[in-house]
Amino acid sequence: MKQNLLKVLSIIIVVSLLNTGCYGTLGVIDIVREVANNIEDIDDSKPSHSSHSSGNSSNLPTVEDENSDRSTKLYLTDGELNIERKMREKDVPMGPDGTWTVFVYMCGSDLESENAMGSMDIEEMLYGTVGTNVKFVIQTGGAESWSNESISEDKLERILVSDGEGSVVDEVKKDNMGKTETLYDFLSWGVKKYPAAKMGLVFWNHGGGSVNGVCFDEIYDYDSLTLPEIDKALTSLSSEMTDRFEFIGFDACLMATLETANVLVPHARYMYGSEENEPGYGWDYTKMIAHLCTNSSADGLTLGQVVADGYYDSCENLGYEMDVTFSVTDLSKIDDVVIEANRLAKYLYDDSDDQNKFASMLASIKSAKKFGPNNRSEGYTNMIDMLGLYEQVLGDGAQGLKNKLDAAVVYMRNGDNCSEATGLSTYYPISINGSEELNTFTNICTSPYYMSFVNKVAYGSATDGTVDNYDYDDSWLEEGNDFWDDNAESSDESSFWDLFDSDEENITNANDSSLLTYEIEPFINDDGIYNFTLTQETLGNVNYAFASVYVVDDDGYQYDLGLDNHIHANFSQGYYEDNFEGTWYALDDGQLLAMYVIDEGPDYEIYSSPVSINGVDANLKIARYYDVSYSYEYYKKYCDSEFYIIGYSTGIGQNGQVGRVETELKDGDVIIPRYYTYDKDGYYVEDVYGEEYKYDSTIYNVTLIYLPEGDYDFAFQLIDIYGSEYYTDFATFHVDEDGNLSYY
Repeated sequence: MKQNLLKVLSIIIVVSLLNTGCYGTLGVIDIVREVANNIEDIDDSKPSHSSHSSGNSSNLPTVEDENSDRSTKLYLTDGELNIERKMREKDVPMGPDGTWTVFVYMCGSDLESENAMGSMDIEEMLYGTVGTNVKFVIQTGGAESWSNESISEDKLERILVSDGEGSVVDEVKKDNMGKTETLYDFLSWGVKKYPAAKMGLVFWNHGGGSVNGVCFDEIYDYDSLTLPEIDKALTSLSSEMTDRFEFIGFDACLMATLETANVLVPHARYMYGSEENEPGYGWDYTKMIAHLCTNSSADGLTLGQVVADGYYDSCENLGYEMDVTFSVTDLSKIDDVVIEANRLAKYLYDDSDDQNKFASMLASIKSAKKFGPNNRSEGYTNMIDMLGLYEQVLGDGAQGLKNKLDAAVVYMRNGDNCSEATGLSTYYPISINGSEELNTFTNICTSPYYMSFVNKVAYGSATDGTVDNYDYDDSWLEEGNDFWDDNAESSDESSFWDLFDSDEENITNANDSSLLTYEIEPFINDDGIYNFTLTQETLGNVNYAFASVYVVDDDGYQYDLGLDNHIHANFSQGYYEDNFEGTWYALDDGQLLAMYVIDEGPDYEIYSSPVSINGVDANLKIARYYDVSYSYEYYKKYCDSEFYIIGYSTGIGQNGQVGRVETELKDGDVIIPRYYTYDKDGYYVEDVYGEEYKYDSTIYNVTLIYLPEGDYDFAFQLIDIYGSEYYTDFATFHVDEDGNLSYY
């Protein structure tokens, strides 16, 4: 309890500094400098950025091909998956019994420069250490500024935390933390200087899931470490070690994935991470280190349980536990999971030749648990629970995979909203963000058959939903072909993958989709209700349906007010009708908010609303209650209002990094509504901003109002089984000065 209170106090210190604008040394414990005089001069100028460029001091070969020097080879023989891994025959501890060294690769980015989260976690480490048998060795970088004045943004600094003291023991030139060589240099130096009987590695920063990786360096255009880059660095390091890491963990969002675990098998015994987003304060390092200092013989499993429990307890203390996931994975059991998942993926791929079966599979997959933002307002992580995907399609046929996964995921903590999380997620193309995403996935996917299935889903998305003419040569299915070899990629995949690179965003009419045909075309009946009916042949191709409302100005431009689920939808019969009463969501000053429903339950809905917060584009997360006589435990406060602003996040940023769990608004924060705008032909034009509004925690800031007098467009948005968005014809309605609504 004392350790949890200490964490809360640390957070209060940081929040107080942020509120007062004070960014000096946090001041509780300073970091001293013990850097030798003969360290080379530091070049304070900002180097030019070249993604994945070679470092100056590393012996690691230049990273020109992410597939070279990989630790794992996957290939098929008689349809069965073979796995070859570069593993040493025997592991020998690198230090005396009872010693631990944990290396923390701390890429501060905006988590530090804007919120001091890195500095706070270093202080937690300082509070926890007792004696010299446990050492934490931190490399800091990747942030434009550090709140602790003892840490410089002009160089990469290496800090030793031991026995309650922190010392800068080494520093090197500033370089890209999202680069293989930078990671390798740190670890190569560290394992030589601070070897121990057991060693751990923590990646600290934003995470982006399997495709986008971890550690986004804000100084170098948010370049990140991809999974192949991490694999290359650790494979090069293995010759300098006589043992594996006891654990490799991710104090970052979305990194507990099957693809991550598969890459780490040769390099560690256990993996720690979260399938879901993490709060900015992340792990409880005081509790973690205190446990090691009193249990230095602990192994990766027992330590992982402490890390998981400490993380969950800290989230619970601050009211975020409902959306928590954390898993500890025994990497020695991952081969069984990978082989079984590939076997099931073959069923999916083989059945996908039947268009009806394929459509049914894709409709089922929508019910699997998804992680991170996956919506139009915030962007798409495309991360989905791995076991859940197969269970939704195969039911009891996935029991074998469940058994293998249960053996591999040896400890797990989930909040009530994440009870469906099973420990490891995987990539699934909910909405593809570009051809590079698919290219990257071919280099990390654990199954040739699953990659072929994903490729067919992508093909269906790119070709308006039909896979009848799919004839792409999935050469990675060839016998004995190395799946991660460049030569294994289908030579003609780019002929449709590059269709995902278009920057044009437009409102696509449902009439243009071969997946959606009308039995009764959209019309307004005698009761003034807008409705339509799909044919029996295509009604199963709809995954989601929403009401879409736009403000229309005098020049015909449409200002998107978002998506609401207040429609009557009978998916099994293909019948849809509007339930729109002319009301919409607004700030207390009457400004309309663009609101996109992203989650719902029997008594609530969750919306994302694009805004500017204190001059930075972000998304408000807003809950709407239908029973306001009580508040959900998640929100930790009584709420008389129908609406409650949970907080805000930046969604998915440059290069795919995912903003951590929502930041609470503070009194005086300036909110400006933001709207996506389209021209007469339905093409996106720009974001348009409203007026400044100051948040006030003593009032109800969001309310439901009747639309102001004017013209508006209404349409149904339909999302098909491939994730493509379509709109019915727009029906224009007018709201008069008394709030009465009538369609033209």
